[in-house]
Amino acid sequence: MQFSIFALAILASIAAAKDLQVTYFADHHCKTYARQVDYSSSQEFGIGGNNCINVHYPSLSLKVEACAHETCTCLFYYSQNCNGEYATLKANAPGALNCIQNAKDFNSFRCFHYR
Repeated sequence: MQFSIFALAILASIAAAKDLQVTYFADHHCKTYARQVDYSSSQEFGIGGNNCINVHYPSLSLKVEACAHETCTCLFYYSQNCNGEYATLKANAPGALNCIQNAKDFNSFRCFHYR
């Protein structure tokens, strides 16, 4: 019995180990929840790396939440594979500074953090 409780505790800690969350909304004001993407592969600023996720949801807005570091910033690209033009969003910024409209236009993103 102790093994199963220990195993569940490990699994719970692994599942909870996300860097941040990207939340998609069904309206233009980041109010009506539609879905979320838990992101656990953010890279520290300045280290580089390819932590790109190709994702496209027909949502009207999005925000970055639940940053597990000092600060998290995500780049949302109009093209796949994190190429070309992008919009920048900082986690937990106040009000409209943390809400991008027309989320349906983005096809990939990657995020970075400071420790």
